[in-house]
Amino acid sequence: LNQQGFDTLTTNDGCEGVRLAFGMNPALIISNIRMSGVKGITLLRMFRQTSCTRSTPFILLTDDRNEWVGTDSQNVVVMQKPLDEFSLLEPIRRLLGSRATLLV
Repeated sequence: LNQQGFDTLTTNDGCEGVRLAFGMNPALIISNIRMSGVKGITLLRMFRQTSCTRSTPFILLTDDRNEWVGTDSQNVVVMQKPLDEFSLLEPIRRLLGSRATLLV
């Protein structure tokens, strides 16, 4: 995604992601639904409960074929893995508008 002009921050687990996300206030978060530490759904709920992060868009990734996939009205897109960075570009651009720092 950096090669596409986006500034990205990457974490190895959900706990580190929470710390970075609340410290950096990224324009968009891309997260696995299931990961070690804090799960992607929990991170989304935490962001929705805080007024300054409530509108942060999320792309949640899943490898569970039974997981719901699509877009909701809360700036959340759920995408099925595996996928490549090019399949992420359209929803990133749609959700971001002119904002450009991602937490991946």
